[in-house]
Amino acid sequence: TNLFNKDVPVCVKGGPDGASEKIEELTVRILLGLNKTKQHKVLRVQVTSDSDPFFFHSMEVSEEEFQSLKVEQSILVDFHQFPDKFIELLEECVASRGEANPRFLAVLRLGAEEGDDSALGVVETNKFKHLSHISLAFRPGDDASIKKYLAARLMDVKGERDVWRRSHGDAS
Repeated sequence: TNLFNKDVPVCVKGGPDGASEKIEELTVRILLGLNKTKQHKVLRVQVTSDSDPFFFHSMEVSEEEFQSLKVEQSILVDFHQFPDKFIELLEECVASRGEANPRFLAVLRLGAEEGDDSALGVVETNKFKHLSHISLAFRPGDDASIKKYLAARLMDVKGERDVWRRSHGDAS
């Protein structure tokens, strides 16, 4: 189930040069589904860039794995409430778009080397300090995961095109 699919202003930090920092519009998708054995719910989060089709960072967390994340980060909600609360934080980031000093900012910290893990967090800035609400460990996409992602997006676009054609009376 697709829960969220929006462009979010993200401060991208790090990477191979280590010191770069820039605000980019990245697409964040949040999906709720089942694991490979179809026995446990899994939350998947994907971060992509419209300007770079090979930019793909993702994470997934099962209900069981969420328990350790909950303890590590002092999260007060359970697995079923977590996607909605995470989406609320991302919506705050979207609402702060374009502000000189945004109150909420999504931050993606890239690993120093290509292939290193990354972390996506949401930071709230108040008059006293920067508060990190959440920081999730992400993996950059390998060839197989990028191909799978791009193939799925292609199928989505074809489906949307077919719906558009039917609604506009184009049978070709």
